[in-house]
Amino acid sequence: MNFLSINLRGIKDDCKARWINGLKNDHKISFICIQETHRPDERSLHPQKFWGNLSYHSDFIPSTGTEGRSGGILSIWDPSSFTLFNTIKSNHYLITSGLINGTTSPCHILNVYAPQEIPEKQSLWNEISNHIAATHGIWILLGDFNAIRYPSERENSNFNPSCAFAFNDFIHQNGLVEYTMHGGLFTYIKDNGSKQIIIGSLHSGFYLGRPDQMLNSKLKKLKKDLKEWNHNNKSLENNETITLTKQLETLDAIIDQRDYTDDEIALWTETKDKLQAIELSKTLDLQQKSRSKWVKNGDENTAFFHSFINSRKAKNRLNGLMINGNWYIDPPTIRQIAHDFFQAKFSEPIRQRPTIDCHGLKTLTPEDATFLTSPFTLNEISQAVWDCDSGKAPGPDGFNFGFIKKYWDELKFDFLNIMLDFYETGLLPGIGLPNNGPKISHFLYADDAILLGAWSATHMANTSRLLRCFHIATGLKVNLQKSIFFGINLPPEAITISTNTLNCQTGSFPITYLGLTVGSNMNLVNNWTPLIQTFENRLSLWKASTLSLGGRITLIRSVLDSLPSYFFSLYKAPVSVISKLESIRRTFFWGGSLNQRKIPWISWDKVILPKKSGGLGLGSLHEKNLSLLCKWWWRFYKEPTSLWARVVSSIHQSRRNISTIPYKSNMAGVWKSIANLNSHLSPFNVYLENLITGCVGNGASIRFWIDTWTGNTPLFKEYPELFKLETHRDCLLKDRCTNAGRISQWEWSWS
Repeated sequence: MNFLSINLRGIKDDCKARWINGLKNDHKISFICIQETHRPDERSLHPQKFWGNLSYHSDFIPSTGTEGRSGGILSIWDPSSFTLFNTIKSNHYLITSGLINGTTSPCHILNVYAPQEIPEKQSLWNEISNHIAATHGIWILLGDFNAIRYPSERENSNFNPSCAFAFNDFIHQNGLVEYTMHGGLFTYIKDNGSKQIIIGSLHSGFYLGRPDQMLNSKLKKLKKDLKEWNHNNKSLENNETITLTKQLETLDAIIDQRDYTDDEIALWTETKDKLQAIELSKTLDLQQKSRSKWVKNGDENTAFFHSFINSRKAKNRLNGLMINGNWYIDPPTIRQIAHDFFQAKFSEPIRQRPTIDCHGLKTLTPEDATFLTSPFTLNEISQAVWDCDSGKAPGPDGFNFGFIKKYWDELKFDFLNIMLDFYETGLLPGIGLPNNGPKISHFLYADDAILLGAWSATHMANTSRLLRCFHIATGLKVNLQKSIFFGINLPPEAITISTNTLNCQTGSFPITYLGLTVGSNMNLVNNWTPLIQTFENRLSLWKASTLSLGGRITLIRSVLDSLPSYFFSLYKAPVSVISKLESIRRTFFWGGSLNQRKIPWISWDKVILPKKSGGLGLGSLHEKNLSLLCKWWWRFYKEPTSLWARVVSSIHQSRRNISTIPYKSNMAGVWKSIANLNSHLSPFNVYLENLITGCVGNGASIRFWIDTWTGNTPLFKEYPELFKLETHRDCLLKDRCTNAGRISQWEWSWS
């Protein structure tokens, strides 16, 4: 047994009745529930128009003065399928109790039109609940409840949580089950159905590819669905036109014999209006098609246009050129002459021009600069769309901004994904790091530019175009002859294609960049040879024998001690390298040279001690190396949002290795040496995590267990047994300590 429930919002003519009858016949409906008939009595309803024949039973609740024009309930059923026992009527519902043929359990069918006010709805739910509790058998509730269960069930209106809670509670208390119904989720009033077709098409289908390709495929499918719908709609419209025309001809034949009755006058007027509406729709459709054709072709398909273009071509044709008294008619020669002429006109005659002093110009604030480089947000994309004229189209696909605005809820995330994909990739996709790390595509430092990314011939071509556009726009040109291409795990053919495209050199690791060796294993002594040679070269230039002891001490402090600082600030020097450099300093201090040794009169370890400890304050190179590397711990805490810190966090983030500074023990490199400094400092009873303590504040940047914020030791070392029971070991302080008013409470999560 099939049911149909619908809110008609008034019955103005027979169109809705014919529509309901069509639904009944198509879906073999046995019971129809109609709300908001807006009729005071059943005689003005004519239920047979909805049912299609006289084989029906019905019951009715009229619209009353208290309900205004929003009341009226009608139930119609097939007596061969449902046998009536009893009915219960109220202002807001009609209960029809009986027996579905072929069953033995009573069935109670409730046709409801709920009030708008929440207190009245609650009273209605209680009243219906009492009826359900007082009877036995099957209950079927249909109608307009004027309430929803979830926010997704309502469009373009506010969601009332209290009303939804009361409605859901009513459903659960009575053990009701919501059945999935046919048709769309929403019904669109005063619409020819196109909106429903559009939304259904946009929400259907499965697409693969990049976000812009997926949107393009979605719009192509939409155009196909609209064409199919329009074709079907035109067929129905043509059939309706034929029917209305025949009906009008019948009425015209009647007027030849007698005068119209009142009903026939109303029918003639209604038929005429419908035909005029259809003709107006066809006229507007033809106008729109003509506009679309003109936008696409313009005047290109007119004889006037072709004659005008041909005459202009004849007028502008160059049959030859007179150059220095010579007549040239050969096309390649003419092209070359024109090229040379304009090349001379557009060349730069002056190589050196005065510069402009830009001191004092307005600059962006750090916040504005961050905003310009931050990912796109849905709000700014929406604002950009709404700033565009609704009649303008972003492309030749036929969908203008008016369409995009109207269906923005269905399209907004497609546009957001396109912009985010562009932000992440663009023409140069860059290199993505694990654990949601940053995507790096370029570095700009001083007058150097470093571009990184996955290799492809397309990316190389895009890089070449990018550099050329940069030169045209700014006048600054990258010297490609001095540029170097580094291919990591690339075949020789790919490297050759890249160097030919960019017209640059080929390089390989290790390299020296900004004075530091990059790509070498600095744990090997051989890779420190350049620094050792620099020490020895400086020593050979100085004549220690001609300098006093004070002069040698000054040179050691100002020159020899500063030479390794750059290397020491990033790399942990091997013990043999430190010993070699200390040997060079010691030899120079005692007045020796590379080829001549002097007798040391006191231990070097005592000489380098601080002055207050009896030494000369030269300091140990080993301790200097460790102290410079310790600054990275401090910078990691002070600059958590900097690019280098985010890169380190994404690469070395690990759940297995719990430490104050993230690092992977199985990954060798510079950062592992920095993270393992505690093993070199512990003999001196120095522990970095105890020296760097966090400022609590609101607790949003302090890790409860891992960071040092109370006392001198992280809590995971103070209470290792409790730490084993913690379910979220990276939890923040604010996650464990919450404020309820002025009272702080501890919240734990144990496994």
